[in-house]
Amino acid sequence: MEELRQSAEPDLIIMLVGNKVDLVKTNPSMRKVSREEGMRFAQENGLLFEETSAVLALNVTDVFEKLLQGIRKIFSFKAEFYTRNL
Repeated sequence: MEELRQSAEPDLIIMLVGNKVDLVKTNPSMRKVSREEGMRFAQENGLLFEETSAVLALNVTDVFEKLLQGIRKIFSFKAEFYTRNL
């Protein structure tokens, strides 16, 4: 992740997505990383976090919406900054 941040734009948005939550709902022993552990890792590393399941249509749209909201905030901030500094 450090290499990604070093070579990318400074306002890069990264999202950690735990997928296939449907498998865990039917068999909890299949879970490899707890939700809390994923959330903690994301928070410690400045990432967005969500768990998803395409099979259950769970949070798939939310992932894209959260990413788009983050991008919108960045562009809004940049637009406001450039407008004030013209």
